[in-house]
Formats: sequence, C-alpha cells, structure tokens
Amino acid sequence: MKPAPNYFSCLTKRSSGIIINLFFLGLLSLAACSWLIPEPGGKDKKYKNYQVERPLNWKKTAKANSDYAFIHPSSASIIFTNSICDKYANARLKDLGQNILRSVDNFSGGHPQKVSLAKREGWRWTGKGFLDGAPVNLDYVILRKNGCVFDLVLINTDHDQWKDDQTVFNKFLNTLKIP
Repeated sequence: MKPAPNYFSCLTKRSSGIIINLFFLGLLSLAACSWLIPEPGGKDKKYKNYQVERPLNWKKTAKANSDYAFIHPSSASIIFTNSICDKYANARLKDLGQNILRSVDNFSGGHPQKVSLAKREGWRWTGKGFLDGAPVNLDYVILRKNGCVFDLVLINTDHDQWKDDQTVFNKFLNTLKIP
C-alpha cells in the first residue's frame, strides 16, 4: 500500500508564514468587533467611501473578510482594514478593541494608547502573542466615524522585519481618508 502524500512538504519558511498570517487573519476576523455576529438575513453594512494607499512594495491580497488587505512579499506580514456601520455605533471603542486581543494567546504589550487619525480619536494596541504556538507581533488601531467602526491591523511573524513593518504601518495609517 502506498503511503499517503504529504501535502505540506512543499512549505518553506516564507509560505508557512503566509499560511500562519492568513489563518491568523481568519481567526481575527472571527473575533474582531466588526465581525462578531453577522446581521440576521444578510451581511453587515460596510463603509464604502473610505480609502487607504497600498504600501510601497506590498501586494494587494484576497480580501478575506476585510475591506483592504496587503501582504509583504518577503516577510509575509499582512496589513488589513475593515469597517462596519451602525451595529456598534454606541459601543465603547476601547471595549471593542479589547475583543480582538482575546484571539491572541498570551497577548502582552503596552496599555492601549489614544490616537488621532483621519480627524478622529481612537485606540491603539501594540504587542506580542501566540497563534497556535507561533509567535506573532500585532499592531491594532480602532476608530469610529459617521456611526462606523474601523479596524486597521498589522500582523507580523518575521521578528527581524517588525520595526520596518511598523514604520510602513505608521505611513499606511496616515493615508487613511474617511470622507
């Protein structure tokens, strides 16, 4: 009898990083405030008019439940955004933001910091944690405008690339336009 094929033997460090990040993206999308419980009988309402710029040398990737998603071709780091309108219009942003962090095992980092983006106040968390035993870095921003909540996230598994990715993420945040 022939042994079963090993479908995972082709994974390199880079491709396994991509898989971890995509899995993490899916996990975050299940836990994040903007994806907790879909509205009965339909999808949650998105904010269609906001814009961000693709970071230089990053590739646009499948949306995977996000409004925008970009991947770094060598480190496999991911930046993604999501919006949801009306559903959490009266919820506290800090509480909503802490929901996303519950999906990261042993999340550690600084306390949330107030930020101002696109002429709105929000919260930002930066730290480390584990996903399925793999170490990850996370930079997460949440803000609200016009009754909509916006999540902006950087996920990194290549710790040597973390500082560079954060620099890119900071520039990315400054491209956010919410009319």
